[in-house]
Amino acid sequence: MEVEGKKVRNGSTVGPYAEGSTFVLECKSSGGRPAPEVTWWNGTKPLPVKTAVIPEGNGTYFVTSTARFVLSRWDLGGKVECRVRSNASSHPVHQWIKLDIHVRPASLNVRGPTTPVVAGEMVSLTCTVEGARPAANITWYNRSEVIGPQPLTAMDLMSDGTYRTASSLVLVASRYDHKGEFFCKGINEVLRKRLEAPLLQATTLEVLCEYFAFFLLK
Repeated sequence: MEVEGKKVRNGSTVGPYAEGSTFVLECKSSGGRPAPEVTWWNGTKPLPVKTAVIPEGNGTYFVTSTARFVLSRWDLGGKVECRVRSNASSHPVHQWIKLDIHVRPASLNVRGPTTPVVAGEMVSLTCTVEGARPAANITWYNRSEVIGPQPLTAMDLMSDGTYRTASSLVLVASRYDHKGEFFCKGINEVLRKRLEAPLLQATTLEVLCEYFAFFLLK
């Protein structure tokens, strides 16, 4: 088997490749008589292939099967398999590789208070970025200003091979935060390298203030 013109071992993991990349695979078989059928499969689906059959001069054939397809996040962790089937054998020969694919973040969600808060209260805002590989980085903004220091983030590897990144911003609400927007930005290497916009979402705080009335007694 060859990937992008380079030989790879059976059962190995290849990559990483960014989603949207065009992937070229070659599977070669020699010494078969009659010429074997060489096919590529992505899971349970056959891939479109171009097949070249060359006689080797002694009644056997050299067969090359080339598959070309565009990688998506749905191929992450999947197996691509070459199958060689010959009338001379009752069992086909299988060789496969596993795909390591880097993907954009799939979603970003910000959660904050759903009711007004009182000035002086502790407020917690949570930002979660799902479906990224490699894991996304999170940055918090108060209006247009980067908040410092940034809160710590937690990264979890999910069952599909992508990462969930979560960050909680805890602050003391003040009257100056009323109607203020707190932004969360999520970005990973796939977005950076493709010069694509990061994921961005805001939440707005409503802050209630206590007012004191002073009376002049005569």
